[in-house]
Amino acid sequence: MIRKLSLTILTAIALLFSSCDLLPDDTPEPEPDITVDDPDPEPLPDPIEIIWGDFNADPPGQSTFNDASGTLLATAEVTAALNEARDTSPNSESYFYNTNSLEYVFTGNEWGGIYLQISASGEITYDMSGYAIVELALKGLEETVGNIELKFDDPDRGQSVNLLDYTPVSDGDWEIYSVPLFDFPDIDFTRFNGIGLWHPGAGTEILKNEYTATTFLLDIRFNTVEVPADLESIIAEASTLNTNTTVGTLTGNVSQAAKDAYTAAIAAAQSVWDSSPSISEINIAAANLNTATDAFIAAIISFDTVALSIEISEANTLLSNTTIGTAEGNALQADADIYELAISEAQNVMETAGSQLEVDNAVVTLAAATLTFKESIIADFSALNAAITEAETLNAITTVGTNTGQSSQTAKDNYTAAIALAQTTADNTGSTMVEIDSALTALTAATAVFNIAIVPDDPTDTYDPGIGWSPAWSDEFRDGIFDTDTWDREMPTRKNDELQIYNGDPSTAYEQDGNMIIKAEHTGTTYEYGDFTSARVISNPGGGTGDSGSAGKLFKFGKIAARIKLPSGKGVWPAFWMLGDNISETGGDTGWPACGEIDILESGSVGATDDQWGHTGVGQAIHSTAGTPSSSNYFYLDSGLFSDNYHVFEIEWNISEIIWKVDGVTVHTADINAIDEFHKEMYIIFNIAIGGSYTHDPDATTPFPLYMYIDWVRHYTN
Repeated sequence: MIRKLSLTILTAIALLFSSCDLLPDDTPEPEPDITVDDPDPEPLPDPIEIIWGDFNADPPGQSTFNDASGTLLATAEVTAALNEARDTSPNSESYFYNTNSLEYVFTGNEWGGIYLQISASGEITYDMSGYAIVELALKGLEETVGNIELKFDDPDRGQSVNLLDYTPVSDGDWEIYSVPLFDFPDIDFTRFNGIGLWHPGAGTEILKNEYTATTFLLDIRFNTVEVPADLESIIAEASTLNTNTTVGTLTGNVSQAAKDAYTAAIAAAQSVWDSSPSISEINIAAANLNTATDAFIAAIISFDTVALSIEISEANTLLSNTTIGTAEGNALQADADIYELAISEAQNVMETAGSQLEVDNAVVTLAAATLTFKESIIADFSALNAAITEAETLNAITTVGTNTGQSSQTAKDNYTAAIALAQTTADNTGSTMVEIDSALTALTAATAVFNIAIVPDDPTDTYDPGIGWSPAWSDEFRDGIFDTDTWDREMPTRKNDELQIYNGDPSTAYEQDGNMIIKAEHTGTTYEYGDFTSARVISNPGGGTGDSGSAGKLFKFGKIAARIKLPSGKGVWPAFWMLGDNISETGGDTGWPACGEIDILESGSVGATDDQWGHTGVGQAIHSTAGTPSSSNYFYLDSGLFSDNYHVFEIEWNISEIIWKVDGVTVHTADINAIDEFHKEMYIIFNIAIGGSYTHDPDATTPFPLYMYIDWVRHYTN
């Protein structure tokens, strides 16, 4: 739909020696348009002559605006002088009679120019499509400057119009250039930058000392014309929407009253179109039908089913992972049948609900059925007992003190109490699986708290998760033993044209000196596929056995953070990322990208061409059925490489969004409200890839062997 727009030229800058300084964006609110009824208005004062800075150097730090006598009006940081020049110009009340015009006097004896920015923010975002004509009046420009260009342009798209290519019309001392924008059907006027007047052009041999003072007055305005809306297309789209929307009380339906009102609105627009209407009648009919369409869309029944969808997904996962039988961890067939029926009923509500209340009640009902089913599962104490044993070992080897590897007495006492509480549940033969799972969750969180409380071996580690975040799990890599209950050295097939082989060898991923270390080596004689070894470590030891999620550590929502020192070099591609636990390559039933992928960091870039090879920045992205990537960003350090020091990379992940942070600073946000892939459990991956589609190929300059140091990885909840 085409709308009329009003435009205010907001800012002026001076261009000296091919560079320009933008005035700050503190322009006052635009004044209302001035309508001239009196053909002979009272004359206003002569315009103030505005001089831009010193033309003998690049724009100085304190460029000023002065009047003709040299009196200071304002620094370059203030636009008041420019507005005053516009407001006091007699032309603003005569030839150009509204505030869409600006007037400047430019005086100098050197290379220079004026630039009129068409955007309050300085970005190329202004929509000119509602305008038909650009007019510019130029007065007093000396011919000696040569090579004049007056461009209306969008440099990002390489589109521009030179107004001085048009033949001007004289109006007294003024030369009026009128450019009809409809002469340029191939130019997209929806996003334009500004208008610039430059002299002399590139390649001139005129020396600066040969200039005489150059003075000109610049005045510009934009005229609108009434353009007919595409009423025929609007009617066709409305008719399709009306036909495809059914009367009823389910999601996607509308009431009979809403349907009747919309049908009548379409008929009224069609009647206008059939009557050989004027442009005004077309536009009024189009506006009325667009309003009716908005009202009709608002009347279509729509419920928020995200929470119910998540509850159903989690219930199906629980049911599929529970074996029918009488052993520990099993459930009886009768209990499974009841639970399956509850899931089916919830699915039916999501598909046929008649109200939001019905959807919300279904969430509550299914949550209660899930709790009942969990309580019916035969108690299995094995995971809790294993966690208690590990906790007791950690507690025993940690002494009280302030040295590396020690903890405070308070932290040790709290951990001892948490272990005793978990042991109480383990000793009770009547404990249900709900109680056992709750005790295991509490002990895992207590272990994370205690691990974090132990004095680190690196005094520069001052990470703070922020207010409201509580440790739920962590691996601090302190005991020097690669934990195969949590981590697996995965051996996937080749992807992304990468050159390394993940062979699963312990030498490629191990614990040492308080870190999990991933090592990449050049083991061949060329730089082709197979000449490199590396590791891809995942927090799902089920791996390729098809036993996805049976061990290891899975995550859904919360803060996930790791403190990492990255490798760098040509062709090096380290990453810290996550995949959905349902992905087929680790035993699930879903392919990529439908499983979902969260890239917390990727370092190295195919776009890098210097000796830093992209390791001044890290990428963030998500991949899903909504797009690959669905959202992405790249964050750069102010100085240095990410391989110089440890940095903390983290995401804050909830039902609505994912927020990426680097060293506590937010660098990217993605909306995941409507992306179901990110409402399910995922596992962590650390790896170093070599070469491939994301980065360059390595060569003799790449400093093998390469190491990725993971100081710790943590999960917080709130």
